[in-house]
Amino acid sequence: MAGILEGIRVLDLGRIISAPYCAMLMGDMGAEVIKVEKAGKGDDMRDMWPMDFPAVNRNKKSVTIQFRSDEGKELLRKLIEKSDVLVENFRPGTMEKMGFGYEEVKKINPRMIMVSISGFGQTGPYKNRAAFDSIIQAMSGVMSVTGTVQSGPARIGAPLLDHISGLFALNGILMALWERQKTGEGQYIDVSMLDCAVPMLFTHIPNYSAMNIIAATEDANAPTAVPSGTYQAKDGRIFVNGGFPALFKYIREIIGNPELMKDEYLDTAYRQKHYKEVNALVQDWMKDHTCDEIDEIMTKGGVPAGIVNTIDRVFTNPQVNARGTLVDIDVEGYGKVKFGANPLKMSNHPALEYRPGHALGQDNQDVYGGLLGLSTEEIAALAEKQAI
Repeated sequence: MAGILEGIRVLDLGRIISAPYCAMLMGDMGAEVIKVEKAGKGDDMRDMWPMDFPAVNRNKKSVTIQFRSDEGKELLRKLIEKSDVLVENFRPGTMEKMGFGYEEVKKINPRMIMVSISGFGQTGPYKNRAAFDSIIQAMSGVMSVTGTVQSGPARIGAPLLDHISGLFALNGILMALWERQKTGEGQYIDVSMLDCAVPMLFTHIPNYSAMNIIAATEDANAPTAVPSGTYQAKDGRIFVNGGFPALFKYIREIIGNPELMKDEYLDTAYRQKHYKEVNALVQDWMKDHTCDEIDEIMTKGGVPAGIVNTIDRVFTNPQVNARGTLVDIDVEGYGKVKFGANPLKMSNHPALEYRPGHALGQDNQDVYGGLLGLSTEEIAALAEKQAI
């Protein structure tokens, strides 16, 4: 069975997470992804933690180019001629300095869909500023509503905004491919991590705009759903959300605390106003039960609940295993290692295989010889000149 993106060729000039993740998802679904890396160095992630690079670079070929050399630029030009999508996440202006800004790329291949992911976008006063996921978490406001009163603003423990930016980029690519079917023309997509992050604040945005409410760590997750929160159980923590009236009725019947049985607590607005007291009463019951006991009791009554799993518990979670949410990929020196799978479950075009990330320049012969038609001698000469 062919992948749904079979026939689409992607040039991945990305590094670190956002652009490589976007290109990897396309590779999972059948696109031919050619990772174009700087000769002799490659993606910075190759020199970071052992699992960083393979986490976002499966299902790709790897070729090397010395971008500053005339020969390297000519190779990139030929690859652009034969490709459909180019994804990059250099600082704004870098592609232009290399001679491959979108206006030039469009001349080479009018059908090319070019995507640039950056911290702040290609325009605006911050466009040249460096950024990482954590910087965008801080500047977007996401960090200000994450954490506790004790901890203060906290960084999310995974690079979610890098991944979200890659997903928005993929969304734009698929829409551009759809339009190209009708017009025959490609287009340029400018993805800013900050643009992607700010809308994730959800109702914190209109709450401030309409009512001048500035959400902070102590009230970001309250009081719309009461009771809700992360509760300390006998053997760990569990998050429970019982804010809807029917759910609260079930919870208070289970807990049986006389205070919670008062009629005024049936009023949603009253519970919201007194959310600290309500949560404290619920917490008092939670501490005498295990996470599994609470999870079973709440689930029986239809109350959304989730144990705060450590990574080892994620690996043994029956739902994760039933859905194939983790997949085994070979990593040199480690054997089969589990990574996050492609989350899409498509009936006609599932992700077919998960090939490990290739060594730097592993596919030079295949791509430059097979795709571009260069002879073995020509490829050897390029290598001798350190152009690849």
